Amino acid sequence: MIQHVYRLPAKQSIRSARKPSANKYCPAAATHKVARLAVLLLAGSMAWPMFVVAQESSAEAATDTVDTYIGIESPFRVICTSLNFGVWFVPMGDRGGESVLSLDIKPGTTDTEVNVTGAESSRLAVIQDSGYESPLASVCNVRGSLAANNTAITISFEGTENIDMGFVADTHIFAQGLEAAPEPTDLRVTLRTPETGRTSVLITNGEAVFRVVGDLTIPAVISRLNYGAYRVEAPATIIVNDGVGG
Repeated sequence: MIQHVYRLPAKQSIRSARKPSANKYCPAAATHKVARLAVLLLAGSMAWPMFVVAQESSAEAATDTVDTYIGIESPFRVICTSLNFGVWFVPMGDRGGESVLSLDIKPGTTDTEVNVTGAESSRLAVIQDSGYESPLASVCNVRGSLAANNTAITISFEGTENIDMGFVADTHIFAQGLEAAPEPTDLRVTLRTPETGRTSVLITNGEAVFRVVGDLTIPAVISRLNYGAYRVEAPATIIVNDGVGG
């Protein structure tokens, strides 16, 4: 508390101090007025918070929570397109043995070619009209590697040998209008890289490209109910490793 003290002048009587002249300034009177004003202000300041509290107690409050999400992933990835053998004319009946369609890359190019071997191979032919897509190798793009330029990243496969093609693909994108086979036959495929035994590819500025090809086996006997579109039941897994730890 701030306190003001008034002291009597040395040569002034007590009586004159108690009754100050009307024409002179009286500190005691001023102090009394200030004290009264302070009491009024204090009373007012105490009353205002009491009024606010009373108002707040009668108001309603609503609350909610805010969830926050983020996902993070490694930029290192490999993305592969589908491998497409196209649509083929295959004679009905018993051909006397299996036929193999070997989808590969023409040497020195990135173009796809298919070689046919096995029983009556000359009687199998790819259909190049009717809106069907031509045979095409899978293209795998590696992105986001932190490995130095010319680093060899490894390529490996899981589930790529003797894959069952028994899943019928009704009106699949590669063969619009080709219906599912009423009775699927036993088609099987094995995937590989174009260069036999290749297990790596070089990185340049964090990127690399390689292709996946394969060999598809057609059984010796084909019936009319076997004609239609096919697709692997369990897609193969391609694994790349750039050797960079995390």
